[in-house]
Amino acid sequence: MSLKAEIERKAVTNFNDDNILSCTFSEYSYLGGAHPNTHLRFTNFNLKSGEIIDLSDILIDGFLNELNNIAEPIFRKGKELEEDINLTAAGFWFDDDEFSVNNNFSIGNDGLKFVYNNYEITAYAYGPTEIFIPYKSIKKLIKPDGLLAGLI
Repeated sequence: MSLKAEIERKAVTNFNDDNILSCTFSEYSYLGGAHPNTHLRFTNFNLKSGEIIDLSDILIDGFLNELNNIAEPIFRKGKELEEDINLTAAGFWFDDDEFSVNNNFSIGNDGLKFVYNNYEITAYAYGPTEIFIPYKSIKKLIKPDGLLAGLI
């Protein structure tokens, strides 16, 4: 019996301007299990310094709670969850049953896109989860002299 294994990797440019390059690195693999696996990883580069951009590089100090408060209703709407539904009871795996953005984000013209890969916050059967947060929703969190200032 022979095993058919497959791995495919791709890199795609999502956004590119004078200061920022945002890329998606995707991997598809099937190694003979119950199903194939896919994984997306966003990486954003500061083109002036060559460094990878973290959320703390583009958002003001102490941004996380407010960002989570803005992102959670977007997440719930996308998953058709009422605001009073317990996330764990709905099948999602967030620490202490509290929604939180991850650090897998892509910078774009109009906002930030976050992706949770299979098994990261829920079962494989539900697939990956994407959340798009427009800059207009987080304008007060964006560093006024930072890399995103020219996009808002």
